[in-house]
Amino acid sequence: MVLFDTIWTEVLRDLFPWAKDILKLITELGSNTIYLAVILVIFWGINKRFAKTTAFVVVGSTILNYWLKAILKHPRPNPSLWLTSTSNYSFPSGHAQSSTTFYGWLSIKIKKWWMFIGGTSLIILIGISRIYLGVHWLGDVLLGWGIGIAIVMLVWRFEHPIRNYLSHYNTYYLYMGLALLGGVAIILTELILPVPTDNFGGSGGIVIGLALGLALEKKFVDFKVKIPEKKTWKIMLRILIGLILVLVLYYGLSPFLPSEEVLPTALRYFLVALVGAFIWPLIFSKIDL
Repeated sequence: MVLFDTIWTEVLRDLFPWAKDILKLITELGSNTIYLAVILVIFWGINKRFAKTTAFVVVGSTILNYWLKAILKHPRPNPSLWLTSTSNYSFPSGHAQSSTTFYGWLSIKIKKWWMFIGGTSLIILIGISRIYLGVHWLGDVLLGWGIGIAIVMLVWRFEHPIRNYLSHYNTYYLYMGLALLGGVAIILTELILPVPTDNFGGSGGIVIGLALGLALEKKFVDFKVKIPEKKTWKIMLRILIGLILVLVLYYGLSPFLPSEEVLPTALRYFLVALVGAFIWPLIFSKIDL
């Protein structure tokens, strides 16, 4: 089938033989690290509510992608074609789906021409990079784009009805319920849909950490983003120190909590989410940053 043929990788490499390093860089713009950093910048310094919604949309898309891959079990192209490391199954493309979800959501909510053009360009380039680098078929990327668009449109359409419905319930208990669901999802996914080269620990761990962190932040901190304009340096410093702290934690814990095992992976992502959502806000609120 033409959608699952290496011809597209070969054509792209023939047309752009010089683009390997550039597309390796572009593909990283569709990584979880970028999403984490941008969401935290928005959460700490721009708009808490928008950041929380964006986080749940992206995490939900990531979880759906994992489950689809685990169910469909479609193999990747031959490893001899790979120009970058990867794992898990192929269909649909996680980079294509998550980048469409993330940049598409930002575009539809920010409503600026530069965000739309920039977001659309990144979505297309990230998808193309996955084919060029030999880790995905054209069909993987097309389906990833399609699912990402569907997620964005559904959330955009039902965001307010869902928000109104949930407003009738105690936020703290909703977060506790979400944390419990994250733990149950780890257990059931590993039992029912195990993936030999990957595990659900990252997704489950970040759900638990995000839910508990936001609940604790709401109850014990509830920081305000807006500060006087003459003190914007505080926001900048808050973001800079926070990003360094979270990224050092994310990468620094990797040797001790390896991604190959589900519980260590879950713990690492849980700690990263907890620090970003609660511990760092608690600290910068105490020191008036």
